[in-house]
Amino acid sequence: MTELWDIYDSDRNPTGRVEPRGSLVIGDYHLVVHIWLMNEKGEILVTQRAQNKPWGLFWETTGGSVLAGETSLQAAVREVREEVGLELDPAQGILIDSARRDRDFLDSWFFQGRLRLYDLKLRPDEVVDAKFISREEYDHMRRGCMFVPTQPDFFQLYDIRLKNR
Repeated sequence: MTELWDIYDSDRNPTGRVEPRGSLVIGDYHLVVHIWLMNEKGEILVTQRAQNKPWGLFWETTGGSVLAGETSLQAAVREVREEVGLELDPAQGILIDSARRDRDFLDSWFFQGRLRLYDLKLRPDEVVDAKFISREEYDHMRRGCMFVPTQPDFFQLYDIRLKNR
């Protein structure tokens, strides 16, 4: 089944158009979400992409495109459920950043709670591994270019938006 996306202009105004994935033209934008999940130890969940995907075997956080008719938050909850099998409470989501990129708007969501690896149900066509990592491990992986290059720097966002809330 083809993914359908709501199309936005460069100021994030809805155009009223819905287009299938892969059919954006110059000036079209769609919404994308990244979801940062932190356990009670302050570690974040990272997942390793399936080998057959672009940037296969690189690490990232859960994320994906917002489908037509969905809000950014609804997409964040859906993506986590689909890729790692966790049910999130939307009321716990905190939007920590929203940025316009070349062809999309990226919303970064943050959820914190009692999360365990054994609760995950990885979808093998999307994710082949998952782990919780400390800030030090995260920095080491970033320096080693182990993350998908489009992945924003979580701890920079965390320090700016959440640390002193």
